[in-house]
Amino acid sequence: MEMNSHLARKILPLLLEPVLDPPGHVWQGHHVTNPTVFRPSFDTRVHLGYRAGGDRDHYCIGETDVWGSSLGLAILDAEGAYVVCRFPWPILWIDRPDPLPQDPGQVPAFQAAHGQDIVVLHDFRLFEWSGFIHVVYHDGRIDRAFDCVRRMETARYARLVAESERLAAHPPREIHGAWRALWHDAWEPCGQNGRLVYPTDNHKNDIVFLETAKGLRMLHRPLPDIATVAVDGIRGAVTPDGETDLGVLESCVRPGYFDNSHIGPNGQPIPARIGSRNVFLDISHGVHNAALAREGPFAWEMTYLPYLRILDAEDGTVLYHSQEPILETDETWREYSEQGRWVRLLPHRHIVFAGGLTPRHPGRIGMDDPFVLYAGVGDTAIGQAEFTIRDLVPSNVLEAIQVLDRHRAHPSAFPEREADLGAASGWRFVIRNLSEHRGLAIERTLERNGQVLSALRPIPTAPGRFDADGMLLWAGSAWPVREAEFGLLVPYLGLRWREADGQPATECGFGLLVLDPDNPERILYRATEPLDDRIWEIPGWVGGAALEVASIARAGEAFASEAERWIPRQVLFEIRRMAELTTQGLHWRSHHTTWLRRRAGLGPD
Repeated sequence: MEMNSHLARKILPLLLEPVLDPPGHVWQGHHVTNPTVFRPSFDTRVHLGYRAGGDRDHYCIGETDVWGSSLGLAILDAEGAYVVCRFPWPILWIDRPDPLPQDPGQVPAFQAAHGQDIVVLHDFRLFEWSGFIHVVYHDGRIDRAFDCVRRMETARYARLVAESERLAAHPPREIHGAWRALWHDAWEPCGQNGRLVYPTDNHKNDIVFLETAKGLRMLHRPLPDIATVAVDGIRGAVTPDGETDLGVLESCVRPGYFDNSHIGPNGQPIPARIGSRNVFLDISHGVHNAALAREGPFAWEMTYLPYLRILDAEDGTVLYHSQEPILETDETWREYSEQGRWVRLLPHRHIVFAGGLTPRHPGRIGMDDPFVLYAGVGDTAIGQAEFTIRDLVPSNVLEAIQVLDRHRAHPSAFPEREADLGAASGWRFVIRNLSEHRGLAIERTLERNGQVLSALRPIPTAPGRFDADGMLLWAGSAWPVREAEFGLLVPYLGLRWREADGQPATECGFGLLVLDPDNPERILYRATEPLDDRIWEIPGWVGGAALEVASIARAGEAFASEAERWIPRQVLFEIRRMAELTTQGLHWRSHHTTWLRRRAGLGPD
């Protein structure tokens, strides 16, 4: 598969590897992975947390080998290039009265004795907010993990880190007791029911928080997509009908592309600037399953690689989501990424999970300043890579983001227009023009038990593409939303404003959305180029209301009548294959769709 030409540069040697010597092997001898980084307000250095597992963390679920973990911490220099101090013991762990089951035969007895106990920890995400250092993580029973959160006052965390650096100068065995006294119960529960991010049990949602100008938002992964939720404080919200709020979808898997299996947030998004515009850089993961891209028996053959998203600092709107991964598979990290002690036992071909990101030089966050990302390699070790924004983002996207404010300040009338998408999963769906974003929006509503529940899922314009300055259901046409056996087909008109020889002009082209028929919030395909590469040019910067052009209307109706023709063949194949596999119970149903059905009283199936 052809990879992205906009790539980060891998750095050798690996930054952190498992510690095989005693006593490190006990808690970090099997893996050190899934990094999480931040620069605390009291320190110019980079604090790198990581998931660490050792000999005592192995257990079985049925016949599957699994590892629990603890939260390790390494302090890096101010440029995040090398390790100043790697802590010899973890800063968050779990004590178990009995060892975990080491083979399938021990599982029934362990379940009988500890089936409801919290016995394992998983992935960690550190961030500072509102005077506290927070850690979002997974803990759980042997057979299920929950999204949890703890916190510590920043001043106390600073004291503990300073004392830990002093202790770390001594042999690990000599300081074990003092270390436990220092960090035991240092993190205070702050979630629902004492520890949960959500008030109900949710399974490993890859949660990160983003503080925009309009408030704190939570990004998470209702498998296989990324959703966003407004939060009050650090806890997930409850909807009026008493359900956990999974929010609205923001980015979806892309059949026919590399991230065809599932995607999700990785680490804390960080501030950056593109010209004078404030944005967030967000590293997510995209997973490719080769078995979805071909005929034949289904199997899990997955490759994990990182992607870049650029989010608007004002409200978190996604301005850019890289179409291909920002790192590629090659020889550099292959020893671990394909042959690590863990990945060899998993149904994965290659794992690079980039969970941490920071500017190389604090405060230098422009397009040509270096950033460094930290990646779990093969779920076993941690590597680093460097990039500038200009390295990773196409020049036309950067140019379009820099003129966004100027374009948005220009008056433009977008007509009120909507199209009925019908009923799905017990809800009613409508798509309409959204003047606020000069894009489209999908609204869902549900009347149940005397309540009207609703949510709006914006589909913003895509800077750099043919629909950079507007995408709309055009008032001058009666283009229908067409229903095909694989999805709902929504033709739209895309606008891009440009200047040629100082004269403003508007380019118009037709785009197409393919929406999941079971949950139209899920975008299965969005055109990246105008259909048939056809563009109309109109003098001046105009909006939808000014496009009463008969030739465009006639062409639009023709495009709409044969919309399937414009969907790439591989995209169409994978949409159909995933639907068939889901129906057969061989592939997962969208968690967001299942949640919508449950709220509508239809049950999980």
